[in-house]
Amino acid sequence: MVVHVNYLAILVAAIANYFIATIWYAAIFGKVWQKLTGITDMKPAPK
Repeated sequence: MVVHVNYLAILVAAIANYFIATIWYAAIFGKVWQKLTGITDMKPAPK
């Protein structure tokens, strides 16, 4: 049995997933996600 793998399709899907997750967590539900997970804005202290 020979399995054919389309590596280009896997790479494109992985990159698309990265961008979709970035938009999902940063732009759309960033504040809600931070509130639910208990994460606060991590900003460096002023010098």
